[in-house]
Amino acid sequence: MTTHGSTSHSLTVGRTAASVYALLADPTEPVRSSPTVVHIACLERTATGDLVQRWVADGDAVRTWTARRELDPAAGTVAFEHLGPPPPVTSLRGEWRVRTVGPEECLVELWHSWEAADDDGAFAARMERGIPMQLAALKRTAEQGAEAAARTVRQEDALFLDAPVTEVRAFLRDAGAWPRRVPGCRTAESVHTGPEHQIVLYETGAAPAARRAFVHLPDRTAWKQLGELPPLHTSLRGTFALETDGTGTRVTAVRTAVLGPVAASGTGRGREELTRHVNKARDEADPALLDGLARAFGPAQGAPSASPRSEGA
Repeated sequence: MTTHGSTSHSLTVGRTAASVYALLADPTEPVRSSPTVVHIACLERTATGDLVQRWVADGDAVRTWTARRELDPAAGTVAFEHLGPPPPVTSLRGEWRVRTVGPEECLVELWHSWEAADDDGAFAARMERGIPMQLAALKRTAEQGAEAAARTVRQEDALFLDAPVTEVRAFLRDAGAWPRRVPGCRTAESVHTGPEHQIVLYETGAAPAARRAFVHLPDRTAWKQLGELPPLHTSLRGTFALETDGTGTRVTAVRTAVLGPVAASGTGRGREELTRHVNKARDEADPALLDGLARAFGPAQGAPSASPRSEGA
């Protein structure tokens, strides 16, 4: 039996409709604002829309889907349709609508319609749990604006490894081997594994056990920390970009931490001290995957050295 459902949610955002619409139009923005969106790949882009694939952490699993989006800035709408949604859903489409209600205020509406086969309302319940969180994340991102950007710390490191890219990808995916190959990693377990993704629970001894979702693609691995975060953090994510010239593999690791507004402005710490704290939290709480890669494979012959870069708060 096929069931039909629809739902509509809305909230008011204290920003102009144009600025909020710009966030919705950016296909990868949810990676920054949502606590559960791990990675988004823009597969195709046209003058009026795009085709995107999302990977989202859902409990102890990662879900992925592809959606076609059509943008109409003049009407303030972003219409979308999921292509080949996973069972029990057989059809899912919806639309974002943004309209001005005041000089610095707009109303954001999100509408969904779907068909599902024999799911006893489970999909509808999941939508009712997830959509309010999605809207709240959009509101928080829009209203914090530049202030949140000032609290974002981005760190970048690069290595040139004497190893084919296939072996580097295998290293990043083999969480069970991290305790013997990654400095500081005491235990690691894949609690969910899929063709392109996994969720890993690991311990370093310097912080409580951490959960991270990983998305493994041919040219990169993206990750996001789920649940408990290091002190002062409201978000923690990163990527390992992989490039090869046939003689070795260049790995560029980017780690992005967002600090909480209360911690940033209410504890008496200045920007410099907060940056030091984030760097310390990285060293204590992260499995040092980049160090593990360097020990496992060594630098590629004749590879230039790279210094870490840090930007932000």
